[in-house]
Amino acid sequence: MNNIKLIVKLTNRAVLRSGEDIEGNQFTFDCEPGDLPGDVREQIADRLHEDAFLCKASVNDDGTVEPSVTYHNTYEEPDLLLVDGTDIGDLIKAVRQDQTDVEEHSAYRAAREQKPAA
Repeated sequence: MNNIKLIVKLTNRAVLRSGEDIEGNQFTFDCEPGDLPGDVREQIADRLHEDAFLCKASVNDDGTVEPSVTYHNTYEEPDLLLVDGTDIGDLIKAVRQDQTDVEEHSAYRAAREQKPAA
């Protein structure tokens, strides 16, 4: 199977620990999809923008997940997933945390919608 490249944003802490000059804190993971757990592969697929940028998730009103992108007048800017390290384990942890955030947001939204008006 072919490796895929996933562009993310590293935390300042991760950049400092790497000791490298990483322009814009953008980092590219080069990984084998088969090495990733199935749930993480699905979550990454939901968050890919332009087939390479791994974004934070954005939840639509109907509950579907898509990559978070900021739209400007003449271009769009992917809201890259923030990862706290350059190891594949750090990537998996960040994706799972983003999924937890999505689930908590969805539960909060559902609870608000069920709350009777006063």
